[in-house]
Amino acid sequence: MAAFEAWDPAGRAFDAVIAGQTWHWIDPVAGAAKAAQVLRTGGRLAVFWNVGQPTPDVTEAFAAAYNHVVPDALATRAYRRALPAGSHPPSQTSGWRASG
Repeated sequence: MAAFEAWDPAGRAFDAVIAGQTWHWIDPVAGAAKAAQVLRTGGRLAVFWNVGQPTPDVTEAFAAAYNHVVPDALATRAYRRALPAGSHPPSQTSGWRASG
């Protein structure tokens, strides 16, 4: 077993490189270069993953946690967009105080 970026295709070429639920673990530069190296002309890179739709209260909790820990992350912006119009994630520390 090898990391995709370090894997030796032994001269083989492929019609597709498929990554389900895993591409986020691949180095973006080295992974794209490896995919380009092993794909035949006209080959395809297929990257996909599940997208959940949590309930509004869970979305607010995720938004607050992400906003507190990684405010500039892509996931933080996604959770902010998922909040109802005009609302903002609650303060993480106010939630901690409320929980005792």
